[in-house]
Amino acid sequence: MPMYTVVRSDRNPKRSVKKCGGGGVLLYIRNDIKYKVVIKEAAKDFELIAIDLESTGERIIGMYRRPSDVLSSELAETLGGILATKKKLIMVGDINMDTKSMNPLPRRLLAMLEKQFKLKQKVRFITRRESGTTIDHVWTRQHCVCTNLHELGGLSDHEVIAAWTKDVS
Repeated sequence: MPMYTVVRSDRNPKRSVKKCGGGGVLLYIRNDIKYKVVIKEAAKDFELIAIDLESTGERIIGMYRRPSDVLSSELAETLGGILATKKKLIMVGDINMDTKSMNPLPRRLLAMLEKQFKLKQKVRFITRRESGTTIDHVWTRQHCVCTNLHELGGLSDHEVIAAWTKDVS
């Protein structure tokens, strides 16, 4: 994409449960925005990128977590390290935990995000049409408005989410 820089964390087939190439996460960052990469990680059950914006100090995290009923210790440690900050932050991605379910699994991940790091899931609509689940997330402590971009449908079996944050402090 012209005028954007790409930061990516590609799936490593040697470390992945799926043992196949393809997949990962990426962030498109406008060329005029200065940032520092905090971490790029491709592990057995997740891919993750975290950057800090130099102008605001805000932390942006993009993550994909493979479906599982448990939270791996590697993911818990990685999240613990990057979420333990006083910075404003927003974490987005396909986390494969249905927050609309009465029993969202893994509960340990939900408790970690909500209780330990005081983050709130801002997506309030179904993001995976086939299963009627909300597994794509936007977590933040800030005021945030999320909307479903229906006009971009058809790109995936997941809905496209647009999120806007606004400083209310």
